[in-house]
Parts: sequence; C-alpha cells; structure tokens
Amino acid sequence: MKKVLLLAFLALVVPAQADVYRCVGADGSTTFSQTPCSGSAEKVAVASRPTAAGSADCEFAEKFIRSTSRLMRQNVDKGRLIDQFGGPDAFDDSATRIVNYVYQYEDSRSVTQDRIADLAVGQCKAGAFGSVSCETLPKAYTESGGGCDGSFSASHADYSVDVFAIHRDRAEERARASHERQRQQAEELSEHYAALQRGTECRDKIEAKIGRIETQIWAGADPNGHRLELKRLREQLSKCGPAHYREIPPPQPGGYHRIRKGIE
Repeated sequence: MKKVLLLAFLALVVPAQADVYRCVGADGSTTFSQTPCSGSAEKVAVASRPTAAGSADCEFAEKFIRSTSRLMRQNVDKGRLIDQFGGPDAFDDSATRIVNYVYQYEDSRSVTQDRIADLAVGQCKAGAFGSVSCETLPKAYTESGGGCDGSFSASHADYSVDVFAIHRDRAEERARASHERQRQQAEELSEHYAALQRGTECRDKIEAKIGRIETQIWAGADPNGHRLELKRLREQLSKCGPAHYREIPPPQPGGYHRIRKGIE
C-alpha cells in the first residue's frame, strides 16, 4: 500500500519527461528516486502529470507574445516595455515569464521576431507560462487594445508603446552624452595648451638668464664664477614642464657652442 501511495505522489510531483527508478536497499526496503540509486535500479512507469496548457488561453497570449517580440525587435528594452504597461506590479507570473522568454533572444539577431513568437507560443501551449488568459495580461495592454470584453486588437495595443518617443529620448540622451564628452575634451585641451604656455614662459625666462650669463662669459668673464648659477638655472629649466615645439637652430661653428660645451 505504501508503494502505491508513493508512486501516486511521484506522479504528481515529477515532470512528464522525468524517469523514476525503484531501488531495493540492503535491508529489503524499497525507495523511489529520479536517479538510479544503484546498478540494480529498475525504471518504473509513472503517469505523466497534466500540463497547465488546458488552463492557458494561448490565443490572447499569442497576441501579447507577438506584440512583445515586435517591440523587442524595435529596440524597446524590457524595462521600458514593462513601464509602458504599468510597471512590474501590473505583470503576474505568467506575463512576466512570457516577457522574460521573449527577451532572452534580444541579442540573438539571427532569430526573427516571428520565429521567437512561434517558439513562445509553443511554450504557452506546453503550459510553460502557467495559466494565461486575457485577464492575466497587463491591464494597460489589454485595455489599449479594446479590453478583454470588447474587440481586442493587438495592433492598437502596440501603439500604446510610443516607439518613436523612445527612440527620440534615446537620441536626446546620446546628444547630451556627446555634448558632455565634447565639453570635457574642450576643457582638457584648454588645460593642455595652458600648461604648454606656462612651460614656454618658464623656459623663456630661465633661458634668458642663461643667455645673459653666457654672453658675459663670451665677453671674458670667468666661467668658474658662474658654474653653480648655471647649474641651478638648468635644474629649474628641466622642471618647467611641457613647452611648445620649437625648431632648434643649427649649431654654429666656434665660440658660443664651444664655450657652452666647456662649462656644462
């Protein structure tokens, strides 16, 4: 009697495609499992559990499925679609399963919207979405299409989602992001040129001092008396930062370059 009751229980909880195995333990007790417990496990037949397809109105579900698939392929993201039809609270489990099933193909561009819809309708008929009816679909969707008691039109329900407004909002968002990037780039470029200007002014100032000292040396001053000052100025010159590109004059023979080389 216990075996019969256990088999009846498994018939209720095990999916139609699952296998059931009968196992006899060392003490002679019998157990049932969805996986073989030993090499001597014996597969037994269990009556399939009826699906929920009988309670699913897949005619209305198909309209919602095809609308959802079409909107997805028009680049309406899932969150925006849900918001347009009343938000998450307007979706029961069955409608949420439908939307999630359809949007799993969002990045699979090779799968057409009609193919996605056909697959989802097949899932509905198999009971994968549970109990579906016009009343279980989002009220904002059904009412925009004429309501469950009237002549429902899925095309009218589609228009309740303003796809053009969605794309306009996205275009405006992209324009704002582009403007912000350009503003940041302009600020960075302005700071870059300001740094170059500061570096150039610093270099010009120090190089002028170095030039005056080298002129004195050229005029006959003792190079040793200016060695430390020149060293200090050149250290400051290396810290001036970036400078504008300037052509370096070609070396001139004799005097200036010979003296500079001698005191460096």
